[in-house]
Amino acid sequence: MTKYYVGFNKGKPVETFISNESTPTRETHGKKYPDGVVGPFRTRAGAQVMIDGGYGNPHTQTVAQCERIAAKNKKR
Repeated sequence: MTKYYVGFNKGKPVETFISNESTPTRETHGKKYPDGVVGPFRTRAGAQVMIDGGYGNPHTQTVAQCERIAAKNKKR
């Protein structure tokens, strides 16, 4: 099952990582690996909500909140 993770550098979301097996690490993603990751997200849309509005937004601080917002946006 594909899982999505959001990578952070200096506290800001920067990129979505896709992993089929385990949490991304420096060993699996090399120098491109960020300071940390959040996830796994079930959907790419949920991960994108974290990237677009997760930094400093109290409504998008967790995976569940981002997935819920993504689902609401899909219904629109």
